[in-house]
Amino acid sequence: YLIEEVQGQGIGTAVIRAVIAAAAAQGRTVSLSLIKGNPVISLYRRLGFRQVSQGETKIHMRLASDDTA
Repeated sequence: YLIEEVQGQGIGTAVIRAVIAAAAAQGRTVSLSLIKGNPVISLYRRLGFRQVSQGETKIHMRLASDDTA
């Protein structure tokens, strides 16, 4: 989560891309969960995450380590 004052400056994108790069270097998969209705889902989809399941209140997403963002 980023505080509102710094949202929209590319910080979240940079952090997620760094996590993706670190995971790829180790041959790992990145998974995440978010609360349904959270607008950040568009960022995750843009970076290549795909929904793998959902619960009553959460969406679960995954990016394979060979995906690039």
